[in-house]
Amino acid sequence: MTRRLLLTVAAVAALLLPSTPAAAAETVYYAAPCASGAFTGYAGSLDGKRPLVVLSGWARPCVLTPSGTKFGFVHYYQQTALLPIDDSIGTGLKDYKVLAGRTEFTVTSDLTSTAHTQLESELGQLTAICLIRDRNARLACVAVDRPTPDAAPVVTPLPVDDERVRSIPVTGQLESGDIAPITQHCGNCI
Repeated sequence: MTRRLLLTVAAVAALLLPSTPAAAAETVYYAAPCASGAFTGYAGSLDGKRPLVVLSGWARPCVLTPSGTKFGFVHYYQQTALLPIDDSIGTGLKDYKVLAGRTEFTVTSDLTSTAHTQLESELGQLTAICLIRDRNARLACVAVDRPTPDAAPVVTPLPVDDERVRSIPVTGQLESGDIAPITQHCGNCI
């Protein structure tokens, strides 16, 4: 089972990460040393027969954050969590557009996309999505419940320290890198 999970994560990583070794070597993502953020809107809907999760909100890095830093969205499945760097499942890494203010966003995750369907077939159903400043620092989360595969997802707020997101390891890029991670006393970096 563990071997199969690792093979699945490797296959999905091949879909979500840069395609050539040279591109992978040149691609470095940095997280803000601290940030605040929130979902201001969240909904599950159907577009024809396609179930969608639509999230809107904002992220704001703390003062002294260098340019080029990013924020992202972690998708939590029953067995693991992934931080996509591109929009193949709808929520790739995003640049802070304003370093001295809020960066507004709206993202849509199509739960019938090829990448997402493959992920769910191997990793279990999507259970949550979190806005993050780095892969270990959640800013806001929502639970995603799907009563049936063809029904609109039910999307509700979820505490960032809920067991559904706290206990699952995150795979993907977005490290604090050489920027010292500040995880305490950052909730008020507005």
